[in-house]
Amino acid sequence: MRTPILLAVLLLGLSSVAKASAPKPHAVKLTAVVVAADESSEAKQLEVQGYLNNAIAEYRDVVHRRPEKLLPPVIPDEAAASFRRATRGYEESRRAFDQKSYADAERFLRATLKELRKSTPALPDCKILCEVIAMYGAVMLERGDVEEARYQLLELNAIKPEWELSTKRFSKEYLKLREAAVRSPQALMRGNLNVTSMPGGGRVLVNGEFKGYAPQLVEGLTMGRHFVQVEHGGHETWGRMIDISPEATEAMAELVPTEEHVAWRALSMKLLREVDQPKSSGAAKSLGPKFDVDRVFIGALREDVASGRTELSVALFDTRDGKRVSQRRMSFRGNEYGQLAKEVGSIVHNLLADASGSREKVKETGDPLAGKAGTEEWNSDRQKRDAAREKERQKYQGRDPLQGRTGMEDW
Repeated sequence: MRTPILLAVLLLGLSSVAKASAPKPHAVKLTAVVVAADESSEAKQLEVQGYLNNAIAEYRDVVHRRPEKLLPPVIPDEAAASFRRATRGYEESRRAFDQKSYADAERFLRATLKELRKSTPALPDCKILCEVIAMYGAVMLERGDVEEARYQLLELNAIKPEWELSTKRFSKEYLKLREAAVRSPQALMRGNLNVTSMPGGGRVLVNGEFKGYAPQLVEGLTMGRHFVQVEHGGHETWGRMIDISPEATEAMAELVPTEEHVAWRALSMKLLREVDQPKSSGAAKSLGPKFDVDRVFIGALREDVASGRTELSVALFDTRDGKRVSQRRMSFRGNEYGQLAKEVGSIVHNLLADASGSREKVKETGDPLAGKAGTEEWNSDRQKRDAAREKERQKYQGRDPLQGRTGMEDW
């Protein structure tokens, strides 16, 4: 009889944990969008928007809607079709390879590699590409072309150095050749890739891994071929296979806008005016049904050419009536030390605190240092010292200010 009782207690405990971690049925639904007021600030738009939404995701008892779901990047039709053909070719290649039908495997693998190069914008990761390269190199070794097999292993090493080759599927000779290839001088050479995009600020991915926002310098890439993608909401994803050499390599991604982006751009200009002007035009209210949210953070980015700083104004709107709840502003120059995420996140905290009337109820973390800059005690001590000096000044007003002082008091 103990087992059913213990099971019931365990299920009850798991149910309690699930209820504690899940948002309340009537939790507020939130999202954040950022609009670039000029071309100069476009490069920071996606980055700042990401920081705002990451900060929202830290809060409990809210439902977070990411804006990327409404206006996602779009895979070009030709790339998507090539990837479907490459997927079928991969299955055929794998069957022929496992059956040791190397002549058929070579034919399938060549065709699959061709389709994969055309489908670069659609590659979700390197899985199929890495498998095909590994099998093609093994086939080349079986057919006596050692140099081509070595080249394929170097290409595999460039894309995914940690990719594991199955000892059951690949021969010992091939595994030894790989060990020699990854220790060769060519495999140890590195190069840099500078990626820019039009419009600016596209998300840069190299071999399926996020590297930052364009313009982005990606350093220390292994020499060889890599697949590079740049994506931006409302635009077709750009993708290319790019050879990295010891010399700096440049990649310029011209992103093609979709019809959805054209419509969003018209709405974003209205949102920009709504942030700047207290009078509601209904633009913020229209985001309620679009994103299925109760409240929305709308950020306006502007580049101050004179000072070289970027101005960010964020307003929190109630989408049920379109009224502004609160607003905050900040300015920044660059993000060399990674401080921008925290600074932008503090705007979300302050705006929600303003809206709720409490700075303690909405934050998930119980960290007593949350929201503190670390200088509060310094400021308090300085105020005390200033008050003491003013009192001292008034005490000795009209007398010698050095009378009775040794010069060591401040120390």
